[in-house]
Amino acid sequence: MRLARLGYVFAFTLALGALAACGGGGGGSTPNVPAPTGSSGGAPPPTSTPKPSSSPTTAPTHSPTPAPTATPTQSPTPKPTPTASPTPTPQPSTTPNRSQVRGAGNGQINGDDTMFPGGIGEDPNDGDYPAGGHGPLTSPPQTIGPDNVPCLQSMDTGALPPQGTGYHVHTFVGIYYNGKEVALPDGIGMANPEGESTYKGIPNWTNYATMCYYETHTHDASGLIHQESANAPLAFQQGAKYTLGDFLAVWGITIGPTNLGPLSGPVSIYTSGQFGRGGPGTKSEIGSNTYTLYTGDPTLIGLYSHEVIWITIGTGNPVGSNLPNVLFFTEW
Repeated sequence: MRLARLGYVFAFTLALGALAACGGGGGGSTPNVPAPTGSSGGAPPPTSTPKPSSSPTTAPTHSPTPAPTATPTQSPTPKPTPTASPTPTPQPSTTPNRSQVRGAGNGQINGDDTMFPGGIGEDPNDGDYPAGGHGPLTSPPQTIGPDNVPCLQSMDTGALPPQGTGYHVHTFVGIYYNGKEVALPDGIGMANPEGESTYKGIPNWTNYATMCYYETHTHDASGLIHQESANAPLAFQQGAKYTLGDFLAVWGITIGPTNLGPLSGPVSIYTSGQFGRGGPGTKSEIGSNTYTLYTGDPTLIGLYSHEVIWITIGTGNPVGSNLPNVLFFTEW
């Protein structure tokens, strides 16, 4: 009886083990899920609702406080650019051009003194050209030019009025060539002149001719032309014994619409007027407001006392009242 009870208990135990091995019965199989850690068998402890993960609270990023915007300085409203007026046509000046003055007759060199090479004398840039006057070859003295300018052995022309009948007046001739001032050479009208020197305190002065002196000549490169004669058929203050044509013939160069000697280009001539201005004990300044365009034959321009003659050749030259004033250092 005891054995039978033990077999029954054993069979019942086996049945419980088989039931436990099948996971609790039912038709299908349940995946072999491991028991939760810490389980000691039997029903698993109730799963606690997990607390939500709390992300660490990030301190809010503070945007930098913007710098206060400076109130822009208001620029004044620009004034509208005025419409350019057309350039007015230059009008003749009514006052002398005091911005430029050329002294004449005191050893000045007014312009480039190298533009007339080929003269005969000690300085190749001075003196007469080969076609000009070179003194007497025989006696009586040689004359040259339309008015037969004589060449004298000396410039002692006798006493000037009112004591005598001597004639000694001065005219200025200035030259511009393509915008550049050119000096009238010294030693013109001196047959084979000697070189320049300081004469009685005047620099750059040609005083001596080895042959003779024409009655129209130059002593320096200032532009001053001397006219000296012992015989003045015209009234001293009013007349012109010689012309520009006489002077150019003595020099040995020609003038035309497109040249003055070796300088070529369109030629224009301005003068201060055909009358004498000098006087005893005076010096005078001739203002550029007196200059007018001369349209006649330039060789007929009289060489009056203190007359100003400007010869321009080429382009880019000053005109009319834009030409310099001329200050004479002689009284006639």
